[in-house]
Amino acid sequence: GSNDGAVADLAIGLRRACLRQIPAADRAAHAGEWRGVVGEELACKRVGILGWGRIGRNVARRLAGFDVSL
Repeated sequence: GSNDGAVADLAIGLRRACLRQIPAADRAAHAGEWRGVVGEELACKRVGILGWGRIGRNVARRLAGFDVSL
């Protein structure tokens, strides 16, 4: 149970990276083709959480500050 918070943080961070297309921007920057970071915001999105154990509840708690609906 000691890693629940870290796993919840990682899950949200990975989702935000995908929304903002950070992996693609990173690859482009390494190839010398900086084009800026574009993508969508997390705010006002509907988020589904699979499982309502300790990690799922931690994810929901952290998402409360992002103005999302669960």
